[in-house]
Amino acid sequence: MKYRGLILSLSLLLNVALITGCGAGSSTTTTIGTNPTPTGPTINIGAATRVYVVQQPSTGAGTILQFSATASGNVPPASMISPGTKVFQVNTDQYGNIYYFGDHIVELASGSSGSPTPTREIQAGTVSRICCVDGMGVSPTGSIVLGQDNGEIDEWSPTATGTVAPNRYILGASETGGGASLVVVANQVAVDASDNLFIGAAGGPGTPQVEVFTSAATGNAAPSRSVGPNGLVGSVAVDSSGSVYTTTQACTVTGPALNCVGTISVYASSSTSTATPTRVITGAATLLRSVWGIKVDAIGNIYVVSTDATGANPAVLKFGAGASGNVAPVSTFTSPQWTTPDFNPSIAIY
Repeated sequence: MKYRGLILSLSLLLNVALITGCGAGSSTTTTIGTNPTPTGPTINIGAATRVYVVQQPSTGAGTILQFSATASGNVPPASMISPGTKVFQVNTDQYGNIYYFGDHIVELASGSSGSPTPTREIQAGTVSRICCVDGMGVSPTGSIVLGQDNGEIDEWSPTATGTVAPNRYILGASETGGGASLVVVANQVAVDASDNLFIGAAGGPGTPQVEVFTSAATGNAAPSRSVGPNGLVGSVAVDSSGSVYTTTQACTVTGPALNCVGTISVYASSSTSTATPTRVITGAATLLRSVWGIKVDAIGNIYVVSTDATGANPAVLKFGAGASGNVAPVSTFTSPQWTTPDFNPSIAIY
């Protein structure tokens, strides 16, 4: 995988997958395992206090940057994690444990900084079925879900570690034995507290933004419903009430410049592809440009990564609970240490 620069934004117009390289998968299905609830630090049931983003230069190792959730302006990170490898798709669970994908899945303890020893790792390969990751999501209790370039969706329990098969997988639409999922490329992943999966940018032209799979879905499984109109979603999140948040962007070429205007749409928990969003945040006051990673804290504050059309000049924009329309963010921040975010620029909060 590599950072795509301008190609990243052009893919919005062309509906082209960012990462390629997987072949057809097996038609074999697996049985869903039990996901025990792990113990850990105190669960944050209020506003987020930490924000994590990724600095991923075009060459060299990546860095996870931690900021205060109240940060504003051009500020240095409060701390940094330097794993010594590439870093993509940073996530957290409800205990504050930190997850990312480099060339395999890594979990770090809450509050980690420097070069910490992982608390668990899941290796890529034939056994794990990991070959070409696009999206990554983590449930509140630490179940890890990967979306892959061949449309396959794989999930591991909160205690899975080592060279281990997923406890369930859903076949991509183009995989051998697949087709029912409608998922051509699983670019974006979110997981709710009931282990339902929300897969963004799930198919080709004419398919809805988000496909939803229940906790029982496995093998050649069809989505239980679709959320949002046709289009290419930048990212997807789900809050504690089941509301679904998507980011999209409309990009136009003006002379030699590619300019993007971003939108955050919020859908009620029971929404389908014909539903109207309950809220839409867009307009000049929002400062939303090319918008990607999105997270929502326990009291409804929205955090989103916005970049220019080339994927550079990243910023985190925070909107208050209930924000709607052409409204300014509550706060924004960027950093001298954050110049090149990971592909589909990701964000995590705790």
